[in-house]
Amino acid sequence: EEGRSLYQSERSSIYKRYLDQLTSMGLAYGHESGAIYFNTKLFAELFKDLLSVYSLTAKDVAMGDLLIDIRSTDPSASGNLTLKDFPVVRSNGEYLYNFCSPVDDGVMKVTHVVRDRGKLDLLSKQEMVRISLGFPPVLYAHTPILVDVFGKRFTHDPDWGDATLQDFVQKGILQEGLISYLLSTLFGPSEHTYATIDEFCLRLELSRLHAANTVFTPSVLLEH
Repeated sequence: EEGRSLYQSERSSIYKRYLDQLTSMGLAYGHESGAIYFNTKLFAELFKDLLSVYSLTAKDVAMGDLLIDIRSTDPSASGNLTLKDFPVVRSNGEYLYNFCSPVDDGVMKVTHVVRDRGKLDLLSKQEMVRISLGFPPVLYAHTPILVDVFGKRFTHDPDWGDATLQDFVQKGILQEGLISYLLSTLFGPSEHTYATIDEFCLRLELSRLHAANTVFTPSVLLEH
């Protein structure tokens, strides 16, 4: 229903149906903590034909084929990669995002998922759930994010303060200039200013999203 917000807290009956499906396959089990976990090791056995050295392939409109390793880093084994199970339901019965997201996409017949590249590390879990439940693949558009000089998500700058609208406005940056700068970090030349959101939408081609994340550059922000 167009225009209706979805709340995961209101969709428990839908999630339970698909959780039961995973449980019947042995891919979901009760953990000693009281939570319910996804059985990654069994997934690797059941869907070995889809795996290449423990990796799945997902498609991204800008980044091409994404090779996703379903293993996780094991801190107890000197950082070695290992098949680790992960929770899909908390001990209090709350369904978790890595389970809800692929179920919602599948139920609503979503074809394209647009989100930031900070979500790439969640992709392996969500793809395993999607495949296990037999939902068709989706086409991803992972958009670049604003990062600091160390390549980490930009949250603070020594001169500008926290990366919040309020902090930038207090420094004298117009909201329109900040929005234009943020849009230019996704697509097109970084110096291009967008007078309106409509102009950005008309120009945008998802296949031409910037291939790399953008480093916060105060001089370019000031130009906007």
